[in-house]
Amino acid sequence: MRPEMKKITKIVIAVALFITLGYSGLFLYNRLKVDAGQQVNDVVAYLSKKTGIIADDEHFSDVLTAGRVLRKKMIDRTHHINLVYFSKEKEDSQALAQQIYQEAIKHTGVPNEGDYLHYSLSSVTISSKNTRIINGYHYDLAYDVNYRTTRLQEEVIDRQVKDIVKTVKGTNYQKIKQLNDYLVNHMYYSDQGKGEQYTAYGALINGHGVCQAYTLAYYRLLLEAKIDNRMITGLSVQPSGRDNHTWNIVKLDHRYYDVDVTWNDAQGRKNMYFLKGDLQFRKSHLANKSFHDPNFTQKYPLALYDH
Repeated sequence: MRPEMKKITKIVIAVALFITLGYSGLFLYNRLKVDAGQQVNDVVAYLSKKTGIIADDEHFSDVLTAGRVLRKKMIDRTHHINLVYFSKEKEDSQALAQQIYQEAIKHTGVPNEGDYLHYSLSSVTISSKNTRIINGYHYDLAYDVNYRTTRLQEEVIDRQVKDIVKTVKGTNYQKIKQLNDYLVNHMYYSDQGKGEQYTAYGALINGHGVCQAYTLAYYRLLLEAKIDNRMITGLSVQPSGRDNHTWNIVKLDHRYYDVDVTWNDAQGRKNMYFLKGDLQFRKSHLANKSFHDPNFTQKYPLALYDH
């Protein structure tokens, strides 16, 4: 039986953050075309298009393994990644491509994976083609990925993170505080730069960046110190209005506490947003809807009161 080519799909994902002045950090654009100087985050579009056969170099039949390989290649800063997926049952190629991508960027507790990897990407374009074969379906997936940092920059970050974490001592509370203080004392808020202001490289090497840089650096440092945490995106709430922002939730004594290192570095309110309970913190910070999902809140239970 001759294979029958069925459908080819292209997925475009732009992963980035639009940074405004002040303490803002995140803005989601529901469009693909972006004006000069603006950034987008998690914009996904599905386009059907007939193209040639995509070359392959990796073969899989389960999402977990495919996701792990995609993750490793993105960590290595590979720009063009080809995967081949086999299934006995017909699957939605769009959903399959997204599922593998989500598996690749999921939180694992490894310092340079999870949220760190996700927000180190600037864009991902996924082309998928499914082919009917005798005993199932054959999916060609091609991921074209752009990154905010280079492999060499990541190697510099790796060394810097390890050197910093070697200096922290004591209990988990003391380590959480020391790493917060390190960022507060060694960097300043600035939205100026050629893109590095959104990265841990900007925070740890250049010494300045926006809230995304603070949050990514803290995420990376805490995980290197064996302290679990997540990067949260949402809105800041101030008398002047609401703005896009990002912060961390940090595990301590079986609960997660809110820490906003960016605001801890602000004049007049130094360390006012350290290990806060959610009852008070939510008055000035509103997490995006996905962080209120039971699947997330059960896995990462927030403390109601300050530590």
